[in-house]
Amino acid sequence: MGDMVEVLKQEEEGWWEGIVNGKQGMFPSNFVEIIEEGDSTEPADMDVDIPEEDLDNDNAAAEEMETDEEAAISSEGNYFKKYENCPGHWDPMDEREVNKKGYANIPLQEGSPEYYDVVLPFFKSMVDRSESVEVTRVYRVQNPIKWKYYTVKKEEMILDSEGSGKALEEYLFHGTSSDALDAICRKGLDPRINGKHGTTYGKGSYFAKNASYSHHYTDRRKKINPNLVHPGQPGPSSGMQTVKDKFKARMLFAKVLVGSYTIGNPQLRKPPARNADDPFGKCYDSCVDNIQDPKIFVIFDTTQAYPEYLIEYSYS
Repeated sequence: MGDMVEVLKQEEEGWWEGIVNGKQGMFPSNFVEIIEEGDSTEPADMDVDIPEEDLDNDNAAAEEMETDEEAAISSEGNYFKKYENCPGHWDPMDEREVNKKGYANIPLQEGSPEYYDVVLPFFKSMVDRSESVEVTRVYRVQNPIKWKYYTVKKEEMILDSEGSGKALEEYLFHGTSSDALDAICRKGLDPRINGKHGTTYGKGSYFAKNASYSHHYTDRRKKINPNLVHPGQPGPSSGMQTVKDKFKARMLFAKVLVGSYTIGNPQLRKPPARNADDPFGKCYDSCVDNIQDPKIFVIFDTTQAYPEYLIEYSYS
């Protein structure tokens, strides 16, 4: 008489599923002798004489089959993966989307710490707006390639910071048209095609400490759905504000390596030399509107900025 098997069910003709010595596996019928008659689909005690190596082989085969099934599922339907050398808080991304677009926009959970890290500076720096402003969505822009370029540039600037050991990184706002946002998220901010709204401090990409400044460079897109937005919120005439009374806009909240900076001028296509007596020596990293209290920054190298967040908002 061998070990006792707790039979769970008969899987198919010639095979039983059961537990012996705490191990669950599949057992061929020639190893099993039913000692308690009854419905074969119900659990029963069976006497079994199975060599230990056969039990191990059966279990190994079952585990291998499960692994193969999991791999098949992964290859067919699960394309999400973590990308190397990216921030740890980034979400896994669909490889197909990243391969096609170059990036993924991940919506932030409203009320999360990361959400407030974006929204609070946005509202705080809307300093000269009398309209009602409401953030409707915030996305984290995850572009593995552009992030790599940005971090490499940051390390380069740290080594070149003349002992300060930092790259003077700032979070700044950038306003642009909605049509340009996909290209910016995919390819980064290209100084060659920026500046159509002005080149006061140089022919580069412009960023601002205040969201209210960047707001002037977004496009006004009027909603056409006449449904109510927030019942009870007063509107211009009807006593109830509707969607058609509000405009939508989008703005970027970017990491910018401002580094060492100087006052800009309209003729600049790159930052001037730090030492006027050595025009071929080290250059400044960016240009600003005011040395003592800069509010506007201009960069001329696309790798010096990473558009980390996309803010969608409405205003009236």
